[in-house]
Amino acid sequence: MLPLLLLLLLALPEAVQAQFTFTTNNGAITITGYTGPGGAVDIPGSTNDYPVTSIGNNVFANRGNVSSVTIPNSIVTIRTNSFYGCSSLTSVTIPDSVIEVGDRAFCYCHSLTTVTIGANVRNVRSHTFDSCEHLTSLAIGGSVREIGPMRSIPARL
Repeated sequence: MLPLLLLLLLALPEAVQAQFTFTTNNGAITITGYTGPGGAVDIPGSTNDYPVTSIGNNVFANRGNVSSVTIPNSIVTIRTNSFYGCSSLTSVTIPDSVIEVGDRAFCYCHSLTTVTIGANVRNVRSHTFDSCEHLTSLAIGGSVREIGPMRSIPARL
């Protein structure tokens, strides 16, 4: 029984990586899809010896079963609609490595209450937090130069 358990533990990183589809471009990985079970999701910082630098368009869109996500410090870009409609997502920390957060990246994340935007984020594109009606805490890093228009951010922010 112990050898089987050890074998399963050694295979875990491959199983976690198998939850994601990706493309490689110039030695960097963009995650293009997620097929995992939801719950707490850990995005890998690297795969196939390449850094994961971008969360692509629509990767987690409408995945109501994603309750939390850990974004590694290798991520530079969170693209359009990346987490759109993740209705169970409650908090997000965007690491200092991120420079840009795309249009509607967290739109319709109805359970989202807390967002921390890293120190090096320069652009938060349009409608990023629209319809996040339970958002009560939004900490914005000092490098943000542009925040696109928002339709329905709670007035209490």
